[in-house]
Amino acid sequence: MECSRRQYTRHLIPDDTLFVFCKDSRFKGWVTDISSHGMGFRYFPTEKFRQIPQTHIILAGEKVAVYIPDIPCKIIHDSKADEIDRPFKGAATRLAGVQFDNLDLEMQEKLAEILNSVVVKPCV
Repeated sequence: MECSRRQYTRHLIPDDTLFVFCKDSRFKGWVTDISSHGMGFRYFPTEKFRQIPQTHIILAGEKVAVYIPDIPCKIIHDSKADEIDRPFKGAATRLAGVQFDNLDLEMQEKLAEILNSVVVKPCV
């Protein structure tokens, strides 16, 4: 992953720590990296899948107690995962990156808690 040109440092997240869901079930997946202004994730598209520029997501944790509903964001990139990037052989996963959009103070504080509790290392 190329992170050196990012304005905000992204941090790698351990597998199965944070999960991401689209409010209307367009996708369900897990977070790969996160910053205070955006994140990357891998997901399985659902039957309602269609690419869109903006959405609202839900961020939840199993290994950490976090639940942040209704996060507004812009989808910066969304592409089919290469065979080597697929955690389940043959499964059609996708890779996406979002930029958080107009977060309120409560959401910013919850994201800061995540960065302080689950971050492994900066992505370089």
